Formats: sequence, C-alpha cells, structure tokens
Amino acid sequence: MRMRLRTSTVALMCFTAVAAWATHVELRAFTQATDIARSDTANVEFVPEIGLSLLSTQVSLLSCDTAISPTFSAFRTTRQRQATAHNCASFAKAVLQLSPTHGFAHFIASASDHEIGDRSGRLLALRRSIQHAPFEGWIAERRFALAVRVRDLELLDAVEPDIRTLLSTQSGAELLARYYDQTPDLARRINQAFLSVSSHEEQRFINLLRRRFLS
Repeated sequence: MRMRLRTSTVALMCFTAVAAWATHVELRAFTQATDIARSDTANVEFVPEIGLSLLSTQVSLLSCDTAISPTFSAFRTTRQRQATAHNCASFAKAVLQLSPTHGFAHFIASASDHEIGDRSGRLLALRRSIQHAPFEGWIAERRFALAVRVRDLELLDAVEPDIRTLLSTQSGAELLARYYDQTPDLARRINQAFLSVSSHEEQRFINLLRRRFLS
C-alpha cells in the first residue's frame, strides 16, 4: 500500500514539474511575441523563444507580421524598424530549423530580409514560402502585397502562382482589383492569370473591377 502511495506521489510530482516547465516555456514565448514589436535596438543577444505549441509560434509570427508591416512601420524610426526586422528574422529562422516547411515563417523571413536590405535572402525566402504554402490564401495575399510594394521584377515573377490562387478567393480577388491599375505590368500579370480561372471567378473579378472603377 505504501509502495503504491509513494509511486503515485512521485508520478504526481513529476507531472506537476513537467506542467510547470511547459507553462513557463509557453509564457516566455507569448511574452516575446509582444516584446518583438517593441524592439528599439537590434539585440545581438536575442534568443528566440520557441514555444511548445503551434499557437505560441503562430502568435509570435503574427506579431512580427504586424510589426514589420508598412502601416505599423510608418510610425517608427529607421532604427526601430531595423531592430524589429533583425529580431523577426532570427525568430523565423529558429522556427524553420524546427519546421523547414513552415510557409508563414518563410514569408516572415522574406519580409524581414526586405527591411534589413538583404535582396537575395528576401527572394529565396519568398520562393520557399510559395513552395511550402502554395494555396494558403492569407499568406499569398501577404506575399503579393510585399512584391507589389517592393516593385521588384524577380519578386513579381515569383508571386505569379499566388495571383492565380488569389483569383480563387473573395478577399484575394478584392486585393487584386485594388492593385489592378497600379502599373501596366501588374495588370498584364493579372490578365494572364485571369485566362485560367473558372467562369464564376471570372465574373466575380469583372464585377469587382467595375465596382472599383465606377465608384
């Protein structure tokens, strides 16, 4: 009886210790997700905190996505933007060491490399994001917006598969309609992808363009 009680007690203590450790790791990961967006200087000792759950990793990547977005960056200094980009690049690369096919992490690496000024890294990471997450519409929207904002021909060539993906979703088609007349080259690329869509997708995009140009 005493042996059973002792075994149960030890098991409970082990479970409690593991649970406390897991909670600590997750809390550190969630805390870092908030701190990344507040970076003022590049931290050479920055150590990415990768949580145990997919949720904590996704929250950190989404925090980076917001922090390096044009809307958020517009209110920050160059030093602050660079610091955040360096930390987000480090975090994305740490995630990719554990999950090499994480399409969103590759996108964050691409966007961070763009802010840092690493053109080759930006293109390579963007291509890998498309390779590993070709039909994730919400990531395709971000890749397309980055390529259009940068106006780099290699990036625009890389996201041509994303244009076809975006035409298949409501929010994606709305995004394309919004950017359609920015440059003749962009309109040409969208028109090329438009040739392979279904009749339903074709009519939806035409209606969106009509609404845009008549409003």
